[in-house]
Amino acid sequence: MLCGSSDCVCFFKLVVFLGFVAWTVVLSVIGSGISSNSKVDMILQLIGWAAVLVTAWRIGVQIFKGIQCYVMKRNVDFAAFGKWAVVTGSTGGMGEAFVDEFAARGLDVYMLGRSEEKLAELRERMAGKHPTRQFSTLRIDFNTDTNIQAKVVSALGNLDIGVLVNNAGRADDLPGYFHDMNVDLGMEMININVRATSVMCHSVLGGMKRRQRGAIINVSSFAAINVCPQMSLYSATKSYTIHLTKTLDSEYAQHGVKFQCLTPSFVQTKMAGAYLDTSQPNALMPAPEKYVQAALNTFGVSMQSSGYPLHSLFSWIIYLLPCQMARKAGDQKMDEMIAFARKKQGLPETSSHDGNVNGFANGVERNGVSSNGHGCTAPASVANGGGTLHRGAAGSGDDESLVRQRLQ
Repeated sequence: MLCGSSDCVCFFKLVVFLGFVAWTVVLSVIGSGISSNSKVDMILQLIGWAAVLVTAWRIGVQIFKGIQCYVMKRNVDFAAFGKWAVVTGSTGGMGEAFVDEFAARGLDVYMLGRSEEKLAELRERMAGKHPTRQFSTLRIDFNTDTNIQAKVVSALGNLDIGVLVNNAGRADDLPGYFHDMNVDLGMEMININVRATSVMCHSVLGGMKRRQRGAIINVSSFAAINVCPQMSLYSATKSYTIHLTKTLDSEYAQHGVKFQCLTPSFVQTKMAGAYLDTSQPNALMPAPEKYVQAALNTFGVSMQSSGYPLHSLFSWIIYLLPCQMARKAGDQKMDEMIAFARKKQGLPETSSHDGNVNGFANGVERNGVSSNGHGCTAPASVANGGGTLHRGAAGSGDDESLVRQRLQ
């Protein structure tokens, strides 16, 4: 249950640690063999043990961070960053959970979403639950609206924005080869996962820098820290989120603005519901409220975190498994996800892709078994000419006929 720049970092450092131990022995043997000079032998041993101690220290720091994140009773005071929290993709799933949790922690909340009706319902719900807090809404579509920054800046005005959560996200309707992906869907993913995150950060950072305080949480995905065949563009856009967060954290650290990037595995949301049964939460797929409570309390300890103890442990286990075993598990999980998604969309159960569909790869040889877990924007079909175009498997006559029917 580690919580560092990568949840698997301690495992790799353990490998390095054991390597240094072995190298110390080798150096000692070589030193004894090539010289009878005790000083040479002593110097070689000191070099080895210094490396061991440095690595052991780093491992200890990461383990302590894990304990801070998930064992110690932390309750981060986000109200200290400012009066308002801004949450994108706020009308369901993790977005709504963020709104609820920030209000419970003493912040007023500005809620952004695509549906005016859902925003109104959420505002009424939250106002009834937290009568002492203020709730404001902004209807905005990060994919289709023009000049979104002007709308955001106009709405937020001179509010004391203390916290921003970029939670809105978009994933594939159906995993598949990159060249089969509908271009409109690809651009929608880029607009929501990349452009919107960048614009929102840009819109609030000026005020945060002037006030010398602020917190920005960008929601990425476990798919971003692994090679993710069949969901390549989604994985790439979420990797952008990680790198942007790390860069901005370094850029604004001296100005009192703190950043965090969350990389959850599956959470019980509509987005995850496109690929698996989310009717009931479980140990590895927590309810949004449970995930958000755990994730927010890792803020300030870990700049990048899975945000949930079992997600961190799961990530570590995936890296620990032998390559072939991890690959087999990844292939099996991806096949299950694709089969579930195809059935849900009314497509044939068997895929038209040749051979077994690769699962989430961890490096070149290794596959993981995770995907996006976050999201308020449920995977929906891409509107095209008044019809609905799902990402089918190109080359399949049955799939193409079904797609044509959906377009008519």
